[in-house]
Amino acid sequence: MIIARFKRILLVFGRTRAVEFYDDYNHLLDVFPGWERTRLKLENILLEDEKGVKTSYVEGELPPELCTDEAMALWGKAVREGYVDEHFRPVISRTQAALMADVMASRLKLKDKWKPFEIFWNRSNMRSDYSHAVTQQQYPAERKKFERAFDR
Repeated sequence: MIIARFKRILLVFGRTRAVEFYDDYNHLLDVFPGWERTRLKLENILLEDEKGVKTSYVEGELPPELCTDEAMALWGKAVREGYVDEHFRPVISRTQAALMADVMASRLKLKDKWKPFEIFWNRSNMRSDYSHAVTQQQYPAERKKFERAFDR
């Protein structure tokens, strides 16, 4: 949770505020077990930001390709529509989530459209979920629903 918050602060408020956040937590949490590992991750994120490199891919954290300005706009729309919660976790069925991921991946022009979502959502076989969705009678209407939501 700290790492995700740190990345959002870095993205939204910039490096200076992210360093202040890091300093606050480093001072407060230095005595807790596991803080060393988290501290190293935060320092790597700052280093990668300084060099202009995307942050590393960690399970359960928003992947870099799903953290761009365009992606964040799509996530905001998905939250407003009630498709995902405030942590971008789906609150819809697996097949609907696969359809939504497909639409998002198309909009973001992702090369590997399933992997970022599978790792972030801790799911497997999203391609199979998508294939199952395509065979359902309501597929065209469901897909259009996601496309319209992301067009607003």
